[in-house]
Amino acid sequence: RIMFNVLSGRNRNNKSFIRELFNYGCHCYPGGSKNILKSGRGKPLDAIDQYCQQHKICYKCINSIFNDGQWKGDESRCNPAESSYKMIANMSAYSVRCSEDQNPCRRAICECDLNYAQQLTGLDFEANHNPDFLQRNGFDYDSNCVKRGSPSEKVAQCCGDRNSFPFPQMLTKQKNECCANVAFNSAREECCAENVVAKIGKCSQY
Repeated sequence: RIMFNVLSGRNRNNKSFIRELFNYGCHCYPGGSKNILKSGRGKPLDAIDQYCQQHKICYKCINSIFNDGQWKGDESRCNPAESSYKMIANMSAYSVRCSEDQNPCRRAICECDLNYAQQLTGLDFEANHNPDFLQRNGFDYDSNCVKRGSPSEKVAQCCGDRNSFPFPQMLTKQKNECCANVAFNSAREECCAENVVAKIGKCSQY
């Protein structure tokens, strides 16, 4: 979907690039692209693995916000893995954006995917990608990706709402309050003017 358009603007080989993401590390879709919400566990192994984890968290926020029994869109459920969306691509300007002419569910999924694609294509992929983390190269997912005891990935609440973009981060025990769409730790940080998060007492610097 949106990944192909972003990659085309960066002159990447789409199919080979995406192939290197599946069954990579602890969070890059070990359960397949249709099972993103339930796939992945343990600590991310590198930046690529972390972006995959953040993509899953973004999808979990969609699931939490839209599938709370109140979503009455044109689909029975807001399913990030199966719902299509509309995007606007300008290949000459290397730009892709999500169309505003679609329901909030589809727009949110598009924004999650766009952010993920931009993170990956903005990374020096060849320098950061470790072939040893691919299951087809012998990476042992079960022994290297151990679920930790704390429910750190459980969605308690997501910052923002159905109309907030970039799409919300997840609140955890460590990130326990929202500043617009940004989760922050109120024991060490505060929400300043213009929705900027800073260390307590440092808002005057912004």
